[in-house]
Amino acid sequence: MRPNTSMMLKCQCLLDFSYSLGCKLADVN
Repeated sequence: MRPNTSMMLKCQCLLDFSYSLGCKLADVN
């Protein structure tokens, strides 16, 4: 259970990073 949660947290972190990056790119354009 613990490793699975860790993977989910990593995926969520990547999604948040990608989302924030996309927002920044949208603001620039």
